[in-house]
Amino acid sequence: MVRLNDELDVGFANLYTRLGKAAAPKQVSMVGTVLGSQRTFCNLPSKQVAGVWQEAINDAAADETGAHMTMFEAKENPGYAQLSEQAKNLIVTWSKNEWYETSTRGDLE
Repeated sequence: MVRLNDELDVGFANLYTRLGKAAAPKQVSMVGTVLGSQRTFCNLPSKQVAGVWQEAINDAAADETGAHMTMFEAKENPGYAQLSEQAKNLIVTWSKNEWYETSTRGDLE
């Protein structure tokens, strides 16, 4: 993804879920103990990040799996509207490029 972004200006993002208020303060998992508010379903990269990584906090989910499974369900995820807005803004940003800005209506016919 890094190469596609550098060479072809392809947009890439990972909108991931992070637990919020409903989560217990401590969770033991296969990769060890994760404390506090930084609990996610995915392992975040520590270097050479490809694209945009934005968290979407789910204050209703009690655990990482529940947050992941309800990520796109507005009734189960109080942060759904913000997540949708983030996704929309990224797509708009990627769509407005040099080709878009220099095209005319006649180019589209």
